Amino acid sequence: MGWGATHPVGDSQAKELWVLFATKGDPMNAAKPVQLKDVISRPLMKIKLIFMAAGFFSLALSVGLWFSGNELQGIFVGLWVPAVHSLGALLLAGENWSDR
Repeated sequence: MGWGATHPVGDSQAKELWVLFATKGDPMNAAKPVQLKDVISRPLMKIKLIFMAAGFFSLALSVGLWFSGNELQGIFVGLWVPAVHSLGALLLAGENWSDR
């Protein structure tokens, strides 16, 4: 039983509708890959990348501490990951991302 059997449109129509929905009405959006230089050129994305890098660094440090025998320090540093990401989300919340 495929998509067409449970939905009023056929398989090809459903795929076309999904492409239009996923690409916000412009099927050519799907063919445009996002490059790192485009992301870094946006000011708010730089801030977001900094918070993501800090979270990744604290996770790596936590794992390193844990496996080196410092379990308590590893747990403590591991708690930084959600704290860093929460701080980033709090600072970036409410920003209008469509014009940047």
